[in-house]
Amino acid sequence: MEPNQTRTTQGGDPGERWWELVAAVVAGLALVVVPPQVPLRWQRGVGTAWVILAGLAVIAWTRHRWMGRGAGLPAWARAVGRACAVAGVIWCACLHLPVGPWLARPLLVPPASGSADAIVVLAAGLGEGGQPSFSALQRILHGTELWREGRAPLLILTAAERDERGYDHRAVTASLAAFLGLPPDRCVIIHEGILTTRTEAQVIGRFLKERGLHRILLVTNGPHIRRAALVFAAAGLEVLPAPVQDDRTIESANETRLGLTNSAIHEWVGLLWYWVRGDLVTPPTPEPTPR
Repeated sequence: MEPNQTRTTQGGDPGERWWELVAAVVAGLALVVVPPQVPLRWQRGVGTAWVILAGLAVIAWTRHRWMGRGAGLPAWARAVGRACAVAGVIWCACLHLPVGPWLARPLLVPPASGSADAIVVLAAGLGEGGQPSFSALQRILHGTELWREGRAPLLILTAAERDERGYDHRAVTASLAAFLGLPPDRCVIIHEGILTTRTEAQVIGRFLKERGLHRILLVTNGPHIRRAALVFAAAGLEVLPAPVQDDRTIESANETRLGLTNSAIHEWVGLLWYWVRGDLVTPPTPEPTPR
């Protein structure tokens, strides 16, 4: 009877054990849902630290309660509770700590000086309502600024060939180009065959070579510039990187820190995949001599 009594004491009341599991899951989910609703003035101050500390406390509490009493719960139940608490803390950290900039900075390439045959602005998709996305606006405005500075006579904007939601990328891009006052004879929109960075390089490479053009200023967001420059160099073009962001402004590459973290992870995975597939070459260091 004594061993059974020991097990009962360690296990505790089954209802209480399941209540602890539910509490841990709710606390973990709260760390995912609550932080974005915190006022910005608190996010920038001590409030964020308190939320993260609360998540760590949830993990510590869960471990303390279940180390001795978890024998009565199934293994999957203990794993779910702990995973929710850990996921909440990680999510909160990605939302409020500069994880994205830390991951994105090694992907940056310094902007090149000098002129080129053309400025190539890579597509960045559309927003939920069919409007140009945040990144698309940044890229097109940056490319337009370079063109107006006289860095190249031709401005090339790319647009996705298709959209599962039915939006016309080319029409939206053309509307924005007209709004910015870009002359049709100096601004070309290419959309046929544009699906990925790789297809952009292939399609634009053919377009330029048919016209005897080889040197480009490549415009895209900071985290994307390294992979894009390597892919366009593999297409036989001389690439002068012209990223929208640099080391000081990298946090502006996305609307949120979580979005920047996602973009940086996407680029690291993309670099690995493109390298495995053989789509990358190391481009020669350009000599930025003005023409």
